Amino acid sequence: MSKYYNFYNILTSTFRHISTTGYYHIYNRGNNKMIIFEKDHDYKVFLNMLSNKCKKFEIEIIAYTLMPNHFHIVLLDNKKSLSKFMKSLSICYVRYFNFSYNRTGTLFEGRFQSRCINNHEYLMTVIRYVLRNPEIADICNLEKYEYSSYKEFLQISNNNYCNMKILSKIFPDKKTYRTYISCNKYDIKSQEIEGKNHYNLNETIKISNQILFPHNCTTIQSFNIKKRNKLINKLLINNISVNDISKITGISKNIIYKIKAT
Repeated sequence: MSKYYNFYNILTSTFRHISTTGYYHIYNRGNNKMIIFEKDHDYKVFLNMLSNKCKKFEIEIIAYTLMPNHFHIVLLDNKKSLSKFMKSLSICYVRYFNFSYNRTGTLFEGRFQSRCINNHEYLMTVIRYVLRNPEIADICNLEKYEYSSYKEFLQISNNNYCNMKILSKIFPDKKTYRTYISCNKYDIKSQEIEGKNHYNLNETIKISNQILFPHNCTTIQSFNIKKRNKLINKLLINNISVNDISKITGISKNIIYKIKAT
């Protein structure tokens, strides 16, 4: 969520009041841009938690995309329970993630961010933005990405988290949906090349975990300084960029630069 994230903050107005339509764009990212979905199972756990919390708080999912270090959700909240819903979801997932990776402390950068969606045209624009995140981040074509709701409306996915009745009112048919979502209206590039080699974030996680085996990216912070620095150096030697190391480990870039300089 770098360049395109800043672009989107400019594109949208900062709403702090209640949406007149009940529609919201919700997003959050890992603390210090760290990874919040390490494995395929983590994505599935989050989606199941999201679905269960939506049922509990009577919220409808319209669209979503889960990226390695952040997520976007478009939802309909007619019960004005958004804050309680997100608090409950965040607490549950942080507990799961910390237990799974033997870590403590905060996972997310802060309180979730929300933007009100107050008209139909803007709703369509936000859905397209959310679903096209994998392409915006140069990870893969949106039709190949497994952790978004793009394929649900097309009925080519095993997932069924979104409210199809509501989506059918927004998009009259599959052809209209596919054409609109695929339209490259904004040519936004998010990756900044640093160092000799550059991998997308999913590749970086896999490569780094191989380098660190039997440890992994999310456990580095739990080690003492000497062991932590040794593992960070292994990543640096293998041309993993400072920026990417910071994202996948949650360790600040200033600390990594100091390790690099020693």
